[in-house]
Amino acid sequence: HSSVCSFFLPCPLMLLLYWATFRGLRRWEAARRTKLHGRRPRRPSGPGPPPPEAVETPESPEAVPTPDATPAEPAP
Repeated sequence: HSSVCSFFLPCPLMLLLYWATFRGLRRWEAARRTKLHGRRPRRPSGPGPPPPEAVETPESPEAVPTPDATPAEPAP
């Protein structure tokens, strides 16, 4: 009689409790994993480089003055 009250009644209740805890943790872990992996990657801080169409490129290499070029006419 005492073994029924001390083991056979609590054992199924404990198994049910452990199963519910295990199932809840598995669901929590799955939700956490999808939340972490579903996020977009972080952008680096700052504006970043300009888009390619915004960069001005010279038409010909002769149009770009060299650093040691002097102006054609002196400024008054």
